[in-house]
Amino acid sequence: MMKSRGEADQKTALPGNRELDSIFNSDDGGVFTSGKDITPAEYGQAVREMLDNGMTVLAQCVGMPDPVIYRSQVATTMDKHVVEVGLKTWYGYLDTRERSAEESAQKAAYIEGFENWAEAMRRLRELDTDALTITIEECRKRGVPIVASYRMNAEDWYGYSWMMSDFGRTHPEWRIPFAEGESGDPECEWTGALDPAIPQVYEHHMAIFREVVESYDIDGIEFDFRRWYHMISNPLENHPILTKMVRETRQMLDEVARKKGRQRLIFGVRVGPSLDSEPNPSLFPGIYYAEKPTNASCRELGLDVKTWINQAYVDYVCPALFCDYLPGLPLTKEFVALAKGTNVGIYPTVFSSTRWMNDAAKPVPDSPNARRKHRDEIVQAALKCYADGADGISTFNWPKLDPDSPAGRKAYSTCEGWVRVCRQAHPALASPAALRRLLKASPPDAGLATNEKIFAFGERLVPGKRGGPENDSSLFLRIDDDIAAAAREQRLESAVLNVRVLGAGTPDAVEVLLNNQALVRDRATPPASEPAYRELDNAWRFAPDPEDKGVAEGWHKPEYADVGWAMVRSDTGKGWDRQGFAGYHGVGWYRQTFRADDDLLKRKAVWLLFGGVDKQAEVYLNGKLAFAHTEQATGLPMEVLWNQPFAFNARAFLEQGENTLAVRVQSLKFQGGVYRPAYILLQDETPTDPSRAIEEILVTESQAGWLTLQPEPSLYRVGDNRVTIRGAKDAAGGQSAAQLTEVEVHVKYRDSL
Repeated sequence: MMKSRGEADQKTALPGNRELDSIFNSDDGGVFTSGKDITPAEYGQAVREMLDNGMTVLAQCVGMPDPVIYRSQVATTMDKHVVEVGLKTWYGYLDTRERSAEESAQKAAYIEGFENWAEAMRRLRELDTDALTITIEECRKRGVPIVASYRMNAEDWYGYSWMMSDFGRTHPEWRIPFAEGESGDPECEWTGALDPAIPQVYEHHMAIFREVVESYDIDGIEFDFRRWYHMISNPLENHPILTKMVRETRQMLDEVARKKGRQRLIFGVRVGPSLDSEPNPSLFPGIYYAEKPTNASCRELGLDVKTWINQAYVDYVCPALFCDYLPGLPLTKEFVALAKGTNVGIYPTVFSSTRWMNDAAKPVPDSPNARRKHRDEIVQAALKCYADGADGISTFNWPKLDPDSPAGRKAYSTCEGWVRVCRQAHPALASPAALRRLLKASPPDAGLATNEKIFAFGERLVPGKRGGPENDSSLFLRIDDDIAAAAREQRLESAVLNVRVLGAGTPDAVEVLLNNQALVRDRATPPASEPAYRELDNAWRFAPDPEDKGVAEGWHKPEYADVGWAMVRSDTGKGWDRQGFAGYHGVGWYRQTFRADDDLLKRKAVWLLFGGVDKQAEVYLNGKLAFAHTEQATGLPMEVLWNQPFAFNARAFLEQGENTLAVRVQSLKFQGGVYRPAYILLQDETPTDPSRAIEEILVTESQAGWLTLQPEPSLYRVGDNRVTIRGAKDAAGGQSAAQLTEVEVHVKYRDSL
């Protein structure tokens, strides 16, 4: 059996292609933190800090494809030409004229940075190791699969990128020519990328891929076709060459897996943002590079993704814009539709920065509100991907180091808030439920000014309990500081109470109380009006029905005793096969009960909305068939049914008090079952587009209204503080569905703590 660098006794179990959850693409050729004095222990610590972001799979960039960051007999190592080519790319023009002191200092800092990087790589090799070996070892300790990600034609050094490898320097004539008029400079004929349409370039790249798989204990390979955008000459004609490369890489991975005694090796691709669409803002809201070839479609890049998926050449696909800002996202639905009926996972890329964060004309200072806004935009983007049918989320160029480590403090001294938000958000990307929970959490407060503190709620009160009226919604907030004493001693600058209200109407509809004392209303800003809905319990009782006897035996009736049934959830994005019933295909039943109150029963329509049931579903209410979402009833094929939200008017089937909801699901392959939440829509009009209704619900909590108040400091207590909204009324004068979802106090003192 073959022995590879970084190989450990304990192998990492590989998740299924649709169970990768979150893929962290570390696209920087390593996390070097010092120069010639670096040690394997220091580099290992940096890798551990990166893994602390929380990911299911690490896609570590290891090459461009040539040069590489590891020991190679085929490719050039990254350190060999990086200083020379970097200076030629960005500072060569300075050598033609007299430099200012600022320019000279900038150039010196640049040289020092890349020399440290190069010296660190050389030092690790002297110690008989390298960046990839250490990263593999740390991933094995954590049980995180690692794939070697290659920038398939990186042009980070623009027109000089070919000079980064000895191979490219030997054959500059093998570069990809610019398309007519593309370069903007009539004297500039060539891109910086080598052309795989030339057989020698193709074979060189294939030799690089084989070497890394045979020599290192990696779990697979990723082709990053988003780095950059010149993949091959004449892509509309030469795309079969790239498909050949993908096919032969699949075959090579399977061959090496057998030789190593591995069940399989993963093969993923990062591709363009669409299959064949123009990169315009109407299709890509918030897109930063609305231009070609930067955000060209897969077809125009030469990427035949349809064939790669249909032929099972790849295990996962990450559609992505090119280094964009939120809210920029790829057209996820296109890729999800392409992968229907296959075992290929779709993981759209969510970026870590927003457009407003990078607006130099309107700089935004670091603050709790800025961090919350940033975090919620990340969550909105990820939930949108899940609503579009994604199997999980991929990320690109997110921060890697711990902002509290020595290396992290140095690296992130000017962008600490961004880093802390990313560290809070990334672990939640693997699950829609975790993302929704994150919206209820306070933003990270570490690293804010030393005279500031944030206190967030600790315990939720059930309406109507502990002495509260039925239309109260309360939260307990624990405060460890004596705010009242600080005010008396003139140490307090401010103590702002932020109250997050979901489903409120006008400002006059909600009264806010702190420890039973009403607060001044004219200091508050109105909460946003929210669509009214109720989320059903995501905990269901479940039983397989292999003989399909459930209807005959009354499994759908209220009196049926479902004790002993398993408990599964509908907010994880996973069906019954990943909740204890792997390999089962056939009929399965879901049951739960919910209460219908007077407010619900007085409505003309009560819409029951299911976010996703895989595949055919029959919905029963109180023993009666209320709706069928099946091939026969809808005329839709299975490939559409499984991922299509549906809604129906359940009003005629509801009863006062407890109602029994049962869902009979038939799925003959893949996951099966209720895998997304279900909701009651509190609206009379028909939801014409259930998919759109689901998208609005998934992001609605992040748009909930915030009330900002400044109570008298004497109202705050040390310990538990009760914050209440009271008297919320709807337009008809009845009780509204307003709910207090988050409370925090932002305390600022006059001096450092």
